[in-house]
Amino acid sequence: MGKVLEAQGHSITYALGAFDDVVGDVNKALIVGFVLIVLFLLIGGLLLFINARAYIRLSRRDIGLLLHYGYTRKHITRLYRRNIVRIFLYATLFPLLIVVVSSYIFLTKWVWIAINVLSLIAFLVFMYLFISYVVIRPMMKMPILNLLKYDQEFA
Repeated sequence: MGKVLEAQGHSITYALGAFDDVVGDVNKALIVGFVLIVLFLLIGGLLLFINARAYIRLSRRDIGLLLHYGYTRKHITRLYRRNIVRIFLYATLFPLLIVVVSSYIFLTKWVWIAINVLSLIAFLVFMYLFISYVVIRPMMKMPILNLLKYDQEFA
C-alpha cells in the first residue's frame, strides 16, 4: 500500500510503509499459530500418556487381584479402557468447549469449526488407541504373581 502511494508521488510516513508486507505478516502469524497448536497437542498428548501410564501401573495389584478372583483379562481390559475413556472425557470437555467457542468467534465458516473439533476428536482417539495398546495390553499379559508383587509405580 505504501509503495503504491509513494510511486504516485505522495509522501508517506513509516506507518503507511509498515503495511507493505501485510500478507507476509499474516502468513507468519498463521505459521506461528499452527506451530503453537501442534506444540500444545504434543505436550497435552505426552501428559495424557504419562498420567494414564501411572494410573495403570498403580493399579497393578488391583488387576492381579481381579485376575485371581476369576475375572478374565478381556473383562479387566474393557474395564480399564472404559476408565481411560472417562478420564479423557473429563479432561477434554473444557478444551473442546474452548475450541468450539473460539472457532465460532474467530472463524466465520462452519467448515473450519468442524475441522477444529474433528481434529481434536481424532487426536483423542489416537491417544486412546495408543494407551490401550502400549500401556494396558502389555499389563494384561503379565503373570498374576508379578502383578500382585509390583504394586507401585517406582518399584
